[in-house]
Amino acid sequence: MVPSSPRLDSQEDLVSASDAPTFLDFDIRVLKAGSGHYLVTAQTPGQGQAVTTLDWAMLNRADLTAGLERIREEPFSTDEALLQEVGEHLFAALFREQVRELFLGIYGQQVLADEQTFLRLRLDIHEAAPEVAALPWELACANGVFLGTQVKTLFTRHYLNLDTGPIKSLRLKGLPRVLLVIPRGSGLATERERDIVTAALQRQGLGFTVLEGKVTVKAMEEALATGEYHILHFIGHGEFEEQDDGALHGSLRFNAPDPTLSEREDEEWVTDTRLQNLLGNYSDTLKLVVLNACKGAAVAEARSGRGFIGTAPAILRARVPAVIAMQFSIRDDVAVTFAETFYQRLTTGRWAGRVDMAVTLARSACLRDFPRDRGFATPILYLRSQDGILFALETPPVRSESQPEAVTPPESLPGPSPAPCPPVPDPGEEWRQRYRHDTAATLIAVVTSQQERLGLLRRQIEALTNMKLENPLLAAGAMVDLQIERLEKERQTLIEELEASKAVLCWKLWEACREREELRERLAERRRERERLLTTGRYVSFELNNAIADLERRLRELDDVLNRGEAFCR
Repeated sequence: MVPSSPRLDSQEDLVSASDAPTFLDFDIRVLKAGSGHYLVTAQTPGQGQAVTTLDWAMLNRADLTAGLERIREEPFSTDEALLQEVGEHLFAALFREQVRELFLGIYGQQVLADEQTFLRLRLDIHEAAPEVAALPWELACANGVFLGTQVKTLFTRHYLNLDTGPIKSLRLKGLPRVLLVIPRGSGLATERERDIVTAALQRQGLGFTVLEGKVTVKAMEEALATGEYHILHFIGHGEFEEQDDGALHGSLRFNAPDPTLSEREDEEWVTDTRLQNLLGNYSDTLKLVVLNACKGAAVAEARSGRGFIGTAPAILRARVPAVIAMQFSIRDDVAVTFAETFYQRLTTGRWAGRVDMAVTLARSACLRDFPRDRGFATPILYLRSQDGILFALETPPVRSESQPEAVTPPESLPGPSPAPCPPVPDPGEEWRQRYRHDTAATLIAVVTSQQERLGLLRRQIEALTNMKLENPLLAAGAMVDLQIERLEKERQTLIEELEASKAVLCWKLWEACREREELRERLAERRRERERLLTTGRYVSFELNNAIADLERRLRELDDVLNRGEAFCR
């Protein structure tokens, strides 16, 4: 089981309106370092690089491999506890040692500390490790929460090693147009998914074309050639198996060119290499391909040793910057829920236009409605883009830590340096002992309360004195005099206590001021240490970041107390 770590919160509570959400990129890369040995690195802007190894021995334990096999082989429902257990083992195998420290530090100190900060987990697995890429990392689970279903931990596959040229931008100047491709004879619930997708597109005014019935690969290319489409959505069958050339290939089922075939026989399986050649001619407009097809995300190592074999990698090699594909077969009802939620979230609401948010919320909807089904972890988002923004509606500005804004140098502190701490008189041993357990903050409350009590006594004495003046023949005059005398004694005692407690408060504030001077020096030293590590590309430990955060928090507390206490010591 995964050791205790910060609790991951539900995404629906974390997307309240804001002018500028911040996205932190957490890039995880897995490299093969020998047979059964894999190096894992993690990096995020401003934190240096964390390094560990993948726990491949744990991933090959008999109980875990049996659980993974059961999840792969059972196409409908399984055990919720099994999904969670496998997910926690996947998390523990990948997020180890320095990588775990870095993740928990950023998640706890930055993401949970600010409702408008979000973490983008971008997993890049090198082409020499297809056995690692084939694992269902979208199941990764920490403390009972699946990372891929949370907007606070957006989970994507971020392939950097494919020979596809530079990272491309997803963003369009206007709204996208969608081409839905639905070959006949699949036996899937294509009409329901078509109606749901088109309804979502119509509500937002997005243009679309539905290519259905007898759909050959030539018909799809003709549509792409004659119309400008930005999203290609395929609904049908996919496969990953050995082809006539003896190599493994991913393929999609289209209809055959032969017009005489019956609907049942009407099929042509188009391999990944053919799709790559076809779609490469339209990569200047295509931004996203959605494959609602079994095994569209399956991969294997190419014979050349360069690149992955599979439908999704082939489309990425065609320079399409984003692909959504299925790593398992997926039930019709789960697929419909995913498609419905994906297009609703992509076209409406605060996150409209953001592919990674739409995928995450669609996964969450599948987990909500089908908690015993692997379907929520079946869709993989392959992303070769700096962010997940496809188009912009009326969305707020976004800050991203992948290209950070200008920041204050680490050595400096916000605001001007405070004046030196002026010495104050010692209030005396008796009063320092009496208030030895009080801090400056609690003494401010004590002094404030004493001042309020003193004002009340003054008003009571004035009221009784006025009563005597207005009624000189008052029968109870002697009793009123006794009351005034008692209140006056209490007032004099309180004045003495107030003066003493103010003297102790000023002494405590002087101590707080001296502490602030010391902590500012210590913080500057820690920040210089972190800057040296970052400059040399070395890992910044969780302990160092945590120490800096604690010092910053304590300094804010001291500044607040000193500002509030200043008026009492003038």
